[in-house]
Amino acid sequence: MTQTPDQLRYRALSLLESKQYDSALSKLNDLCELTGISSDLAWRAKVYLLLGHYQNALNDYMALLELEKNNRAALYNIALIRSSCPLDRLRNGKLALEVAKQLVEKHGHGEKRWRILSVPAAAHAECGEFESAAEITLEILGLIPIEFRERFEKRLMQYNSGEPYRATVESNVQSFENIGETCVDCGSTGMVALTPEREEFRCVQCASYSPETSAENAR
Repeated sequence: MTQTPDQLRYRALSLLESKQYDSALSKLNDLCELTGISSDLAWRAKVYLLLGHYQNALNDYMALLELEKNNRAALYNIALIRSSCPLDRLRNGKLALEVAKQLVEKHGHGEKRWRILSVPAAAHAECGEFESAAEITLEILGLIPIEFRERFEKRLMQYNSGEPYRATVESNVQSFENIGETCVDCGSTGMVALTPEREEFRCVQCASYSPETSAENAR
């Protein structure tokens, strides 16, 4: 029996919540073929990152940026991939810095400014501008919640040593599972991601619609 977009979405995000990333990706591929909407594209890009499929993630985030030119998730992750991807062919410090500047200009305000600033810091480091990277990271350490300090103290040491930041699959998973954001619906701080249409963070459970619930009611 053919599944509706709501049913596919519910199944995909349920699989994602249980960390069955390959199975979740398969459902999201089917979903994106059906809908092509930005939120589904964003979830698939996130899963590509969790699996270390950086080129596919970059492609999806670029497509998302075509749909929404100032989308925060797209700007954040394009700049991060271009500055910190372990694959040399995908890194481009100059492009990363350009996108990071747009990210800060559009979204670098409020209590989560520290998270946004981590991207231009990584971009400066990729360009060999380690003093700028360290300066920004010092600002981050003045803003960041205590549970994230160790992570950025390590980055500061790297930048001071002339070493750029490199993402890993493990760091991608760690970031997704403990992103420092709160679901706007239930208040959880677990596996949350940015939903593009309303620029709000939602956990996997709240972002998934039950098979019996219409998309309109789920809004």
